[in-house]
Amino acid sequence: VVFEFVGKSSIKHKKLLVDPDLAGLLKELTTLGRGRKLFQYLDEEQKPHPVKPSQINAYIKSVTESNFSAKDFRTWGASLLAAAKLAEIGICEDERQIQKNIVHAVKTVAAELGNTPSVCRSSYIHPNVLKAYERGLVLDSFTPRRQRLAKRIELEFEPEEVTLLELFKQFH
Repeated sequence: VVFEFVGKSSIKHKKLLVDPDLAGLLKELTTLGRGRKLFQYLDEEQKPHPVKPSQINAYIKSVTESNFSAKDFRTWGASLLAAAKLAEIGICEDERQIQKNIVHAVKTVAAELGNTPSVCRSSYIHPNVLKAYERGLVLDSFTPRRQRLAKRIELEFEPEEVTLLELFKQFH
């Protein structure tokens, strides 16, 4: 599946996902209605309507604690990407190199999210991920990017997620 879209600040994005199930589902979605919005639903009269961000957040609040929103999932994903990237880079002792590694990780995550590094760092990567790296702490368990495979999402946490949660516990 190739997603091509214009994001914030009129930045063009192109993302590729390899997933036959997702491709089939998206093909079905495109048959619901015409227009620029991919995600639509049919009302009682079978008329298509675009899914609005407020509806997504209302749903998230209904199935989780009321203070969660879609941004929390983006923050979790960005924090996980940053933590995995820093673990892949590895621990170092030199303060200048530590900061360079953090900048590199933030730029990598920003490119993945389609944000600027400053927005990514201030709004999406949890600060404890970067503080942990500065203290010499990285994820104990992670899969290097070149070995990661696209796979079906399971209900259980991935190894990276388990160790990121453990890393966060060290700050409380």
